[in-house]
Amino acid sequence: MSADNNRRSRVAVDIGGTFTDLVFLDERTGKMEFEKTQTTPEDPARGVMVSVEKAQVQLDQVGLFIHGTTLGLNALLENKGARTALITTKGFRDVLEIGRLDRPQMYDILYRKPLPLVPRYLRREVRERINYRGEVLVPLDEAETRAIVRWLRQQGISVFAVCLLHSYANPAHEKRVGEIIREECPDAYVSLSHKIIQEFYEYERTVSTVINAAIQPLMELYLNRLWDDLSSSQFRGEFLITRSGGGAMGYRQAKEMPVHTILSGPAGGVQGAAYLAKTLDIPSLIAIDAGGTSFDVSLLYRGQPQVRSEAKVAGYKLLLPVVDIETIGAGGGSIAWIDMGNAMQVGPQSAGAHPGPICYGRGGTEPTVTDAAVSLGLIDPAYFLGGELRLNVAAAMRGIAERLSAPLGLSPEDTATGILAIAETKMTGAIREMSVERRYDPREFTLLAYGGAGPLFAASLAERVGVPQVIVPRWPGNFSAWGMLMFDLVHDFAQSYVAMLNEVRLETMNDIFSRLEQSALGVLASQRVPQEDQLLLRSVDMKYLMAGHFINVPVACRLLGEHDRKTLRAKFNEFHRLLYGHELEDILQVVNFRIRAIGRVRKPRLNRIPRDGKDPKQAYTGSRLIYDPKKHRRVRYQVFDRSRLQAGNVLSGPAIVEEAASTTVVPAEFTLRVDPYGNLVLQGKAS
Repeated sequence: MSADNNRRSRVAVDIGGTFTDLVFLDERTGKMEFEKTQTTPEDPARGVMVSVEKAQVQLDQVGLFIHGTTLGLNALLENKGARTALITTKGFRDVLEIGRLDRPQMYDILYRKPLPLVPRYLRREVRERINYRGEVLVPLDEAETRAIVRWLRQQGISVFAVCLLHSYANPAHEKRVGEIIREECPDAYVSLSHKIIQEFYEYERTVSTVINAAIQPLMELYLNRLWDDLSSSQFRGEFLITRSGGGAMGYRQAKEMPVHTILSGPAGGVQGAAYLAKTLDIPSLIAIDAGGTSFDVSLLYRGQPQVRSEAKVAGYKLLLPVVDIETIGAGGGSIAWIDMGNAMQVGPQSAGAHPGPICYGRGGTEPTVTDAAVSLGLIDPAYFLGGELRLNVAAAMRGIAERLSAPLGLSPEDTATGILAIAETKMTGAIREMSVERRYDPREFTLLAYGGAGPLFAASLAERVGVPQVIVPRWPGNFSAWGMLMFDLVHDFAQSYVAMLNEVRLETMNDIFSRLEQSALGVLASQRVPQEDQLLLRSVDMKYLMAGHFINVPVACRLLGEHDRKTLRAKFNEFHRLLYGHELEDILQVVNFRIRAIGRVRKPRLNRIPRDGKDPKQAYTGSRLIYDPKKHRRVRYQVFDRSRLQAGNVLSGPAIVEEAASTTVVPAEFTLRVDPYGNLVLQGKAS
């Protein structure tokens, strides 16, 4: 990426459910510009270009444009993917229907299993068979395959997913099926499982391939449209798309394998958290991202984000690397409603960007978390989005009173307080699931709060879970987009090979790593990554014999020796103790070999801000009455302008710190100080 490194500026754009965030970086001066605009779900590319125009970005000066989108995810959730056919090995057409025979919600009497991604009549079988060693047992029946493709074409199918048994071990048959499809349907979209995933787990591999196929036409159309818009504005730099597992990939690869973008939305914030943790020398962070639609929690342990090798979306299991994030429907736009038991609930439904909360004045009628916050005085209605959107407090109060307070027999203020309390309870549960339920002690972590609504809840959440310190970074409302500027190019390569650790030949393991390494280096070279910026991370998935789940263990050396068997076992036992509290003497199996190929991109420097004394008088803008549920009346909070705060400033709660895209609440028992980089550091009395 040497060509990009010679450019003078970078742009990152993150499309959320409610807002589209942009960060512009001038690499010559280190200056950054931020924009937040309403998301345009009916035409996402237009929303991106609106944010670019609003920020007055000169695209001919931009060397790197990195973009995160949830378009593929939304298409899956809303069942708007393309009509897709599946071609698989004879006897395996019902893999999608059978799944893993599990019931995620055991005691939910209303639970309904997700419908198969492909209806049965479009799941077609071909005669062929390859075993797990890659040996051909039954040759591919090409005549039958061609007849099936022709029949599917007659049904109007132009999107094909091909997943043959054990194609990860030998893709020859799968490649030939792909060739036949292209011969019969030259304009068809074709997803071959061995190009998506080279691992076993037949159900997950099939699901991942089908989803890739189903969202590919939509993603290709969108990315081509956005590329054309950027190009017509004289953009000539590198165009990257964020990945679910962290990092980014070229937009052409994203068009071929869009499934790797499906959970990439929150990954930028996690990468930004990792960079900030390293800069501030804070090894353990709980990162929370509260936006307009959702609340995301991730955990950084020893400075590293947690990455899983599988994910679950809309009830379907996918086999792909993904940053470990717990997401719930509890954002600023989450709707408060009354259930059949006359109890108030919050989310997961969201008012979204259109019509949005009632207070936006754009036709919204359902009370939301934002309506509750503005009703209680926590948000300044005249300074929302820096004053671009004036909020209607009276309409918000009226909506809460009519929709919720009257049926519940509560005052509007107590109802609004209840909305925030319910949202906080759900957020607390998500934090505990990522920490306590995984044997991490929140008291040993720092809470990093970002997203437009994150700082609003941060101090209260820290009290609830016992975190001693809160950090609100600079630009919290655009933090995920800022984090994208820290992304490297990343590509994941894997190969399944199941064997006992104490029996597998070292030559076999080294040979697998060598083949993966050659593929990885080839991809990095094709993207013009200089050799000095190339990094390969090796790891192996391992599990106890008969265990159902594996653990990923890093491999530090390039060539494995006999002593490394003991090293791998010791590392596996360490991780197993951390996750499950114990270790066993059982036989260990190696399952998958992995290489993560990284093309390092130069990171922007985090600049320090001017320093001053403790008194923040230059930032004081007045005071505001905010409803206190404990006193059942409004109390006076000091209000400060964050842009005027300087390093070394200290203030005590109750206080509000305002900025264009977010509001930080400092409760009465908390103090806030500004660190050298402009981050807000909050601590309670107990700390």
